[in-house]
Amino acid sequence: MQMTPEKKETPSSEEARPSSEPKLEEEKKTENRIESDPVRPVIAAVLSLVFAGLGHLYLRKWGRGVSILFVAAFLFKISGYSPRAMMLNVVLFVFSAFDAFSFGKRGHGIV
Repeated sequence: MQMTPEKKETPSSEEARPSSEPKLEEEKKTENRIESDPVRPVIAAVLSLVFAGLGHLYLRKWGRGVSILFVAAFLFKISGYSPRAMMLNVVLFVFSAFDAFSFGKRGHGIV
């Protein structure tokens, strides 16, 4: 009589995972993506329309938020409140709003 070795089955990764950690928490924990909350992108866009860069700070994108805030403050200072120069700020605010919305929705910005 031949003896065949018994195969030991290794538990799959789903079985090895403790049941206390649900799969949803793993999906939310990614390095570059913001948690998928449907209201966060809208709040970030509105904050960026109030003042450029605030939406990025709300999304905790510190480097981009501070740099956009600096550029917006600089443009306000040099514009002298002339209508033509203020258009640069309007363009920056709209860009910042779209970029913050994109960060909140997709996890990466426009640029």
